[in-house]
Amino acid sequence: MKNQKLAFHLIILILFLVARVDASDQTIQTKTVTHIVIIWLKETAASDSRDALINATKGVLKIPGVKSVQVGSAIQSERPVVDSSYDLGVSMEFESLQALRNYEQNPIHKKSDEDTLKPLASKFIIYDFVNE
Repeated sequence: MKNQKLAFHLIILILFLVARVDASDQTIQTKTVTHIVIIWLKETAASDSRDALINATKGVLKIPGVKSVQVGSAIQSERPVVDSSYDLGVSMEFESLQALRNYEQNPIHKKSDEDTLKPLASKFIIYDFVNE
């Protein structure tokens, strides 16, 4: 009897956790998503490289699901917690997680990556998060 009671409680707990994960996934699907790209250029002082990346970045506004795009240069700081070693930062907002996934597969985005970002950047880091 004791084992049956324990098994019953474990089943209830598992069902509760599964329901919470499912609800969480549904909530994530309906919220906007921010996509951050931090870029270090191969030629830091080359304004042509910087301008090409800025123009390519603004071009992704044509992709469905992209709500906004901001791109700009790092602000130099003396604060030890601020990393201003990069050259360009990009912030994009998407209508949903699915919109971000669609963007990743979009030919405009892929062409921009292959023709502009990868040839001009020595390094880039991406951060994605769901907006609360």
